[in-house]
Amino acid sequence: MEREEIVKELSLTYNDLATYLQVKYGMSKYDYFHTPSCKSVNKKVSRTKEGLMCHHIDENVGYNLSEPSCAIQQPYVYQKKERLVYCNILEHLILHLKICSMDKDLRVNIGATILANKINTILLTDNTENRWEFRCLERIKDNYYEYIDVLKAFLAFLSTHLNDSVDSNDRTRRTQIIRIYKHAFSKNDLDSINIIERVYTDLSYYTETESIIMSRCFEKDYQEIK
Repeated sequence: MEREEIVKELSLTYNDLATYLQVKYGMSKYDYFHTPSCKSVNKKVSRTKEGLMCHHIDENVGYNLSEPSCAIQQPYVYQKKERLVYCNILEHLILHLKICSMDKDLRVNIGATILANKINTILLTDNTENRWEFRCLERIKDNYYEYIDVLKAFLAFLSTHLNDSVDSNDRTRRTQIIRIYKHAFSKNDLDSINIIERVYTDLSYYTETESIIMSRCFEKDYQEIK
């Protein structure tokens, strides 16, 4: 992906980004599950051979919509083909971070942590056990610094609204960034020092003004819920 396109996508609201991606990659031709019983995923929905992932647009109001046990408890309309969108894995992360910014408590959802972990693993170790994941990650193999930019923007947004997560006595901006990052991504599977230490380091070297400007991309969705 070109940096300009990533910045453009960041600038869109969650709903506008979902619409943009539906145009960019085309609409799904099938509902996510075969029937309203949500017992069987329709394999024809998958486009991982193209390196694309499928995202439920209504993840911003529902939860874990790809899991049968959770999906059956929620409106089936969330599973309709019109409510699905295809995206590459970095765009998928952006969608989930935008969902985080729509949470009044600014909680980071499991989708964001899982996606960040997958991106960390492939971009920093060039290793993944699953072929379909590799195809998805191939699409953004040259976008490590754009990935860092996305995280910077989100962390700058968080630091604005989570004042208690940044200790004013911290001596360096790097320490503050790490504290915010740990607040956002505290899952055990994100704690591999060899992988995450580089992310910490790269997050600490940035132009603060640029990151604050980019963080406004998350403000649009945040303000809509207030």
